[in-house]
Parts: sequence; structure tokens; C-alpha cells
Amino acid sequence: MEDNMVYTLKNIKTLIPNFIGANTIKAANEYRIYETVYTDDETSSSINLFTAKSLEDEFVSRLPIISSNINDKVSAENPHPVLEVETGEHYLFYGDGRDGIYALHLNPRNGLAHIEGFGTCVARRPKWVGEAISEPYVVYNEKTNYYYLFVTYGDKNLDANIRVGRSKKITGPYLDANNRSLTDPYDYKEEIGFMISCGYRFDDSYGRVAVSRPLVFEREDSKWLFLQEAFSNSKEKEKNFEVRELLWTPDGWPVISPEPYKEIQEETLTLEGLIGPYEFIKLTPTLPQGVFNSVSLDILDKEMQGASSTRNSWAVKMPEYAEGRIELGGSIRGAWKLIDFQTIKFTYVNYKETYMIKQAYDDELGKPTIILTGKDTNGVACFAKKCDLPKFEF
Repeated sequence: MEDNMVYTLKNIKTLIPNFIGANTIKAANEYRIYETVYTDDETSSSINLFTAKSLEDEFVSRLPIISSNINDKVSAENPHPVLEVETGEHYLFYGDGRDGIYALHLNPRNGLAHIEGFGTCVARRPKWVGEAISEPYVVYNEKTNYYYLFVTYGDKNLDANIRVGRSKKITGPYLDANNRSLTDPYDYKEEIGFMISCGYRFDDSYGRVAVSRPLVFEREDSKWLFLQEAFSNSKEKEKNFEVRELLWTPDGWPVISPEPYKEIQEETLTLEGLIGPYEFIKLTPTLPQGVFNSVSLDILDKEMQGASSTRNSWAVKMPEYAEGRIELGGSIRGAWKLIDFQTIKFTYVNYKETYMIKQAYDDELGKPTIILTGKDTNGVACFAKKCDLPKFEF
């Protein structure tokens, strides 16, 4: 059965029963919410603690955790409390622009700051790009033994995108897929951070732009889901709440489905079903971060010719291990090998790509399809969805 529900923050618990807000944490005998409070002139802000015995009870105001004004190097905004799995300690991740995202050690017994000061900087952006970084969210994956820090880069109304770093320690250093620290101030090409979501569009859709506010949850059935806000790339620019399935690459990086999440009845995948035309998008960091349009990708067997190919012969010799060939954009050629029906690898002359294979619901065409999501050897995320060839009537 296909799930036609449109998910919002009000009904998300039907999909994620263990959902709680990014500013909330469960302690031993209470729930704690950390909220940003501004002065009337908005020149100062503080993160205050509120507690209740259950999420349905009225929350009682406790004490401010940390305060900042316009002259401070950090901004007391976007609070996100996180449990340190190894010790049971609590940390508050927060920040919005300026010197970046910070992690402040909390006292798990009362939820207040454990030490004085702003804490440890875990992510920042260079001053030359306006320091726009916000909305930290941290998850721990017990299978990889890494903490993953998701942050929003850029203007949340214009070119925002979501990037990730990972660390063995909750306080960092958080590194991207090319082992670059998210605190590196010398990011002259705006490339640091593994970008897993940004503006893009497939054919037959407006697409989305300015994605922000990442949330990540693992359900009890071990399925991971990724939540974000995004503006429609249409004239109306309406803001939408989106849910995507999140998968993990063999080397332990999160990647998301290019299609909104819906429960579908999955069929048995076959080689014949996998072969065919796709729409492909590579999420290359740029400045400003624009909207990527899809290009054609053909997954072919050894004898097939791509729909947009202009010649029958290979530009390079096909590797012996290859099960078929790839034609990207009608001119770039490569080879593919199926690892299993969950993983496929593409090989081009200068780089390789590894994809997770998944069945999903094509939101543009209103039917099930196959999606690929993964990253290349340059540490750049990419995804694709299977599509129908255009039919022309004369």
C-alpha cells in the first residue's frame, strides 16, 4: 500500500514515534527543553532551560544556560542538547553565524552549564562568506561509532544547504569526507563539509531551494529518516517540510534519497529493472549555492547504446570486471559493477562513485521508482532516480 500522507511537524509521530524536537532531551526523570529568549531590541539573547515530567505537561522555567550580545563572538541561538553515549554526559550545541557552532558541557543532573564560558567551537565558516552557519544537529551511529554533526550553511532564505562532519568524540574535531575540519577558517572554495542536501530539481518539477533545519532519527525498525525545511523553487517560494530516507555508505557517511519519503510495497529488484535511463544530480559545493538541474544517466548492459549517445564505440576500453557501461550526459562514459542489489559502483576515468540502491516513490510522476544515492571518491554526494524516456507525438 502506498502512503499518501503529507508529513508535517504536527503528525510526524505517525512516522517517527520517538520524535522529539531538536531543542529537547530526556533526562533521568524529566524532559528538558532549551529555548532561545531575546531582549525586546533583539541585541541580546539567552538560552533558557524549561523542564516537565512529560512532554504533555506544562514546562516550568528554570534558569538561563548561556547569554550573548551583539559584541560576543558567539550567538546564544539554535540550542540542541545531545547525550554523550559513552559517559551519559550532556552537551548543548548552539550558535548562529559569528564564530560558529559551539558545544557546551552540561551537568546531566540539573541540565545547567557544567563550566563557565561558551564551550568548544565545533564548526565555523570563514568571515569572507559572511559566517552564515546555524541549526546544529548531532546523532550517534552505534554501527560506525561516530557522532555526526549536521549544520545549515548559507542564507536560509536564499542558498542554504546542509553539510555534515563526523567525529569519534562528541566535542570534535568534526571532519568531512576529505578529512577537513569543519572549524577550518581557510575554506577559500567553500568546499568544507560533506554536503548532503541543497537546491536541485528533476524534470517535471520545480524542485527545491534553500534547504535548512536538519533533523535525523533512527526508528526502532533501524530505518533512518532525514527531515528538512525547503522552499519550492517556484514563483510562490512556499516553504515545505520534507522527509527523506537516510542511508549509510559502506565507509560510514549519511546520504539521503532524492525523493520525499513514502511507505511503499517494495518489489524484488532485478538486473533488468535496474538497467535503463535515470536523471542524475551531483551535489557539488558552489558559492552561491544554486539549484542543480538533472542530467541524463543511462545504465546499460555491454551491448546497449544510450538514448543520447552519438556513437557506438567506447571512448576507453571497458574493464574486464564491468557488468555494463554508463553514459552520463550523452558523452561521459564509464562502467558499472553490481556489488549486490543494495550497492552499485560506477567507474569513470578519473574517479569512482558508490551508490546505495533503493526503491522509492517518485513524487513528480506519482509512482514507484528506483533511486541511487551515494558519493564519489572526491567526497561529493550524488544521487539519481530512474525515469521514463520522453515520448514524442507528431
